[in-house]
Amino acid sequence: FTGDDANVNHEWDWHPYDAEDHGTHCAGIAAGVTNNLIGIAGASQNSKIMTCKIFPYVSDVAAANAIIYAADNGADVISNSWGGGGSSNTIQSAILHARNTMGSIVLFAAGNDGVSTPHYPGANTGVVCVGATNSSDGRASFSNYGSWVDMCAPGTNIWSCTDPANPAHNSEYQAWDGTSMATPL
Repeated sequence: FTGDDANVNHEWDWHPYDAEDHGTHCAGIAAGVTNNLIGIAGASQNSKIMTCKIFPYVSDVAAANAIIYAADNGADVISNSWGGGGSSNTIQSAILHARNTMGSIVLFAAGNDGVSTPHYPGANTGVVCVGATNSSDGRASFSNYGSWVDMCAPGTNIWSCTDPANPAHNSEYQAWDGTSMATPL
């Protein structure tokens, strides 16, 4: 752990759903170590994770810098399980740099409002926008949808890693729902 995550006085409760370990959950889904008889197995065996923390003090510039950093440092896939707000030229430029200049695939979650209104940055040009399906392979009721969503993946009851130090959690593994879980899959 680095930065705020290494601080034993971590400031919990900045996220409205106590999901401060949201990135940990998403990283486990994408690349949790397989065949070790511990916890969960990630979707992509033998992958490496490059963490770029932007929360809880996110801005368009911080988000764009993280995308550019990941692309410039060799990320083949940049998985973003966050979004909201309007379109941003700053973030759009970073996405196009990652895709067009560095050859990275940039994924964004579609959002969890159950509406067809475009959700940014997922609706930006150059993004693979990911919605969520349920256990019946239909659209999860919470998943945003529309022509701006490119693909869907399972997003309900997805098990992955969490931080048991988070006072809102009592386990190292939990099942969560969301387009955030579908995106790393």
